Amino acid sequence: MQLNKTWKLATGLMVLMLLAVPLLAVVPGNVSAATTGNNLSILVNDNGYPVIGAKVTLIGVHQQSAIPSKDTGDNGLAVFTPSDGYFKVVVTKSGYYTYESDGVYRFTDLAAETIAVTMVKMSDVKYPLTVNVNGTSGALTGASVIVKTVGANNVTTSMPITTSAGTATLPLPNGTYTIVCSNPDHTTNVTNNVVINGAAVIKNITLSASVKYNGYVTVDGSPALNVVAYLIGADPKVDTEKKIIKTSGVSPFFSFDAYEGNFTLLVDADGALASVQTVNIGATNDVKPVPLSKQNVQTEENAFEFSAGDWNVATLTKTLVLDHDNTVPGLDYAYLPSAKMQIDLVFGDGDGNVSAAELADFVAEMENFGAIDVTTVGM
Repeated sequence: MQLNKTWKLATGLMVLMLLAVPLLAVVPGNVSAATTGNNLSILVNDNGYPVIGAKVTLIGVHQQSAIPSKDTGDNGLAVFTPSDGYFKVVVTKSGYYTYESDGVYRFTDLAAETIAVTMVKMSDVKYPLTVNVNGTSGALTGASVIVKTVGANNVTTSMPITTSAGTATLPLPNGTYTIVCSNPDHTTNVTNNVVINGAAVIKNITLSASVKYNGYVTVDGSPALNVVAYLIGADPKVDTEKKIIKTSGVSPFFSFDAYEGNFTLLVDADGALASVQTVNIGATNDVKPVPLSKQNVQTEENAFEFSAGDWNVATLTKTLVLDHDNTVPGLDYAYLPSAKMQIDLVFGDGDGNVSAAELADFVAEMENFGAIDVTTVGM
């Protein structure tokens, strides 16, 4: 992983080689690349009234560097001046269900564009959900409690709250919820199908003690910097919130609060090619050394060819061969340093293998995302 998150040179497993398909661009003779600084405005409303203070995130589906989020003003507007590209829009605000665009928007910078987003407000009638979190020795003070619900076809996640004397309370409207509880030295608990229907609800949740899995990382023999590591449980029946475990610890070390079973271990660091390996975690585990090799910035090939019969038409073919730790920003789990695991979690069951059907779904989604470079087709 590199600090500037640029595309990387292919040296290992090429999961993303299917993306290396020709990209066609029809370039009229009187059109040239433009950088006019036109705005892409996101207009957020609730039944025609501006939604003030909503957080708007613009996600470039092929863009490695993140675009800073913006809050809407008194007029419900958040204004961006992005480079050419294909984008998703995500809008969040307390008291509303999360909005995420169904598809992608193509922005060419040749003209200003406004996208209207309608938020769905949660009911003002709410009932307390009380969560009592215990460990093996009693109430857990400071445990994290997150509540998720599906509304308007998107998952809405509450801000994490911590327990006081083992108890956390959230006011919520009628609906069906998932509770995710976590605490250091314990395994995460996921409780599904918690129904609120016109009355207060109390849930008692007990977290099991975790199994420690620790290690250290080197890059070409030197201690690694900014280590990023994840364990992904191999059991497809385990909820994603429990099966994806993020490391704690200080670089070059990593430490997991895990549970017994089979996992995929993903380890990355500054200037390194990520390691992807299967591990078995038992009741006790030796310290795991993870040696990484250095990584180079990727190269790309471009072929530009004019039509034999019409010099006003040209074809640009771009070929990219990407490394196995180069994920797709426009898909979920882009933070994981493994394209294979990202594809499996988004389109499959997260068992660590990519089936032919999962791969076909991935290729179809990449086609929906459009070309990596915005073209002037149809303009």
